[in-house]
Amino acid sequence: VTQNFVDSVKAGDLRAAQIIPAKKTTVAGYSAQWRLAYTDPSNASLQSSPVPMYRNAEFLLLRAQAEIATNDLPGATRDINAVHTVEGGLPAYTTFTSAASAIAAVLYEYRYSFAYFGAQHLIALREYGMMTDAYLKQPGMPAYQVIVDRLPIPLAEVNARGGDITPVAYP
Repeated sequence: VTQNFVDSVKAGDLRAAQIIPAKKTTVAGYSAQWRLAYTDPSNASLQSSPVPMYRNAEFLLLRAQAEIATNDLPGATRDINAVHTVEGGLPAYTTFTSAASAIAAVLYEYRYSFAYFGAQHLIALREYGMMTDAYLKQPGMPAYQVIVDRLPIPLAEVNARGGDITPVAYP
């Protein structure tokens, strides 16, 4: 995981226990000092452990996103808190007073509940228009071109670009 990921976890978040020192700091050309425990190849018990296709947390966060879109901030708070308190072990949020604060909370929960389980966090960033140069170039992130070259491009975007999915050259 990136240093940015490690530095951004909230104090007391139970999910932080999954962040462990990397035994091998360079894999496939990418260097990092940390990894998530469930990606540790030296842990034999992980080799046959099932990975859930869907978890309740994902459905709760998807519903929270719909509630934010319809300005049902009390409903969004309830659903975000279900993930925040159970998976994160953190104190409940007070009722959100703005969509921006609810969106920030949804993104946090996606980031730490679904790291290495899927692209939920990246998808939510794109939905909210936050997958920007500023996000991708923040301190502690891997080399920018590495990220851009590996991001999936939705079909609607491919069509809008006339089928040209050549990565854009960045400085």
